[in-house]
Amino acid sequence: MKKAIKTLEAKIERLNSELEKAQQRMDEPEMVSDYEFALNDCANIELEIIEHQDAIKLLNDSVK
Repeated sequence: MKKAIKTLEAKIERLNSELEKAQQRMDEPEMVSDYEFALNDCANIELEIIEHQDAIKLLNDSVK
């Protein structure tokens, strides 16, 4: 269980760095489509982070 939790936490860290990059692309888009793609990336990354956090919560609850 602990290994699964650590793996999910590491993935969340990587997703957070991807989120920062997508937000930077939104701040300085070259074209409107770049902004839209970055916005979509941010939404997808945020949802994936939430899913991982929920999985961690479930794993922690099952350990108790």
